[in-house]
Amino acid sequence: MALLTVDFHTKSLARRTKMDVFIPSLNLGGCLKNQDPNYYQNNIEEYPLVIFLHGFGDNEKAWQMNTQILKLCEDYKIAACFINGENKWYLNLGPIDNYYNLIEEEVLDFLYGNFRCLSKNKPLVIAGVSMGGYGSLYHYLKNVDKYACGIALSPAIRPDRLDETQFGTLKDLFFNDDLLNASLKGLETLRKESVNYDLIFVVGLPLKINAKVYNAAVSISNGEYLGVSVKSYLTSDESRYFTSGKDM
Repeated sequence: MALLTVDFHTKSLARRTKMDVFIPSLNLGGCLKNQDPNYYQNNIEEYPLVIFLHGFGDNEKAWQMNTQILKLCEDYKIAACFINGENKWYLNLGPIDNYYNLIEEEVLDFLYGNFRCLSKNKPLVIAGVSMGGYGSLYHYLKNVDKYACGIALSPAIRPDRLDETQFGTLKDLFFNDDLLNASLKGLETLRKESVNYDLIFVVGLPLKINAKVYNAAVSISNGEYLGVSVKSYLTSDESRYFTSGKDM
């Protein structure tokens, strides 16, 4: 595997920052068997990219130290970037702490511009845990056309000690028509692809009906929609975003 530490200047932070970048490469066995002295120059393979966001109090090393993520990326040939969020919730806190712009503009420009094996034609995913889970939701929900998906593990649902109204709450973003339309589009893609698998898929998604958003699950099999279930009993946090289906 190739694991690089990148130390670079940024406009968004007005200072240097670090990130770790993992690029799939030959392992020891592959190197010993390789007969091409220009292997990497001749290699035209392109890889999907995952942006990893750490939790509060951690740094860009957390995913690598606490999980098997590098091995998984190596096994499945996925490039990865590990951001140092410095407890800033991956938001634009300005004027020299604009972490949202750092990720959405400078980091992606740097990666796509400097690594030929990374292409916008391949899926881009953002993933995070805890504070990083909030960050992944926030970034994904604001850029549903850019990311193939967002992964939030045990996410915080609001930034601590910050007025989230100045950034837009997750609730606001859940009601974004771009997200709701992208969810339906993804659901229809899965329905079409399901004809290739002898499986029943159950997909959770926000479903808008008569100007209300429900926490729904849709069942799909063999190219057909089997049914829709809407959650009736919501937790206090869920009720901030969804309407109960008890009266449907």
